[in-house]
Amino acid sequence: MLALREQFAADELVVLSVTATYAARLRTYELLAEAFELNSDN
Repeated sequence: MLALREQFAADELVVLSVTATYAARLRTYELLAEAFELNSDN
């Protein structure tokens, strides 16, 4: 994701998680938050 952002000089990235369940979608966003070191304090 960061390589794509850099390649296209994007100011932001938008992630859309299409999953069968809410729990799976939530987990996707939790993993992204972990990967980018985000937490609820940001």
